Amino acid sequence: MPLSQAPSLLALLLLPSFRRAPASRVVNVSSIMHAVGEVNLIDPSFKERRYTPTAAYAQSKLAAIAFIAELERRLETAGMSSIRCMSVHPGNVLTGVVRTLPHIVQTLYRIFMGRVLLTPEEGARSTVFCAASKEAAACARPGPYFDSTCRLAFHHDDADTPVLGKAVWEYIIHALELDEGALLKANC
Repeated sequence: MPLSQAPSLLALLLLPSFRRAPASRVVNVSSIMHAVGEVNLIDPSFKERRYTPTAAYAQSKLAAIAFIAELERRLETAGMSSIRCMSVHPGNVLTGVVRTLPHIVQTLYRIFMGRVLLTPEEGARSTVFCAASKEAAACARPGPYFDSTCRLAFHHDDADTPVLGKAVWEYIIHALELDEGALLKANC
C-alpha cells in the first residue's frame, strides 16, 4: 500500500473508540527519513518514475506525517479536539532486521551496531512519551513531530501544511473507498 494507507486506515477505524474517551491520542511512528521525502500523488507507486527503496520509504513517512496533521485539523473542525494526533521518530534502533541473514552477519551486526543504535527500550521512549505525557498533549496543533529524545523536532517544511495534508487525505480516503462524511461525525 503506497502512502501509508494501512496506518491511516487503522487510525480512522479507531476513531469511534477515541471519541468515547475523555482524551485520546493517535501516535504515528515515523522516521527522520521523511525529511528527504517528496510526495508524488500522480505516481505514488513508482510505476512511471525510478523506484528506490529510500525514495519510497521517505515518501511514505512524509505522507503519514501529513495525514496525521490533516486528521488533527479535521477532527478539530468537527469538534473533536480532545483527540490529539502526533508523529514521532523513535531513533535508530537495534532490531531483528538481520534475522534472516547468516549467523555470522547477525552476530557482527549486534556487536558493531549495538554500540551506536538505541536499544528497543530506548527506541520506545518517544512513542510512550507521545502517548502518555501531558507535555506532548499540550503542544501546538496540528500534528507535532517529536524526535527520539522526546523533544519537538524539525520536520520537512511541507509535513504539516494544509496543501499537502489535504492532498494526502483525499488520496487515502479515495484509495480506501471510505465515506469521509461518516468518518468525522461527532456522534458516531
